[in-house]
Amino acid sequence: MIKPAENIFVRPLFFSALTGEIRPLIDEQRRTHTLGHLSIATFTQGELTIDPEDEELISYVYRPSWAPEVESRVFCETDDNNNPTHLVSAELSLPSSERPHHGLCIIDALLSDRGRGLIIIDDNDDKFMSLHLGDELTAARQAVAQSALDFFDKVAS
Repeated sequence: MIKPAENIFVRPLFFSALTGEIRPLIDEQRRTHTLGHLSIATFTQGELTIDPEDEELISYVYRPSWAPEVESRVFCETDDNNNPTHLVSAELSLPSSERPHHGLCIIDALLSDRGRGLIIIDDNDDKFMSLHLGDELTAARQAVAQSALDFFDKVAS
């Protein structure tokens, strides 16, 4: 299996929604991060995992150096040769923790009744947000960034 980063497809508006900048407390150097950059690092540097019961998706798992207790995972659709073709979701979790704030998932979604958008799933709720250029995309980017910041700040506390 190959995983050339230049061959993965990510819907442009979905990726744009992942580019809200955060400065999580867990990063002692107070660097700026985005879920988009973390997703790319996860795809290019992460370890491939294949669920034998799900032939349509593969995932890559990565632990960022600035938050080693956090597991970043991206899920990708595959072609007939099991090569990744399309990034469909980004997930953050604390896999070895009993803590109540253990996850965040952002899914690229196409819902028959709502159209193209993303779904933000965290410990408290899940919500669908439309992805269209303009105010809706700005709102989605802000919501994703705030959800990610909340997740990392809970981990740091």
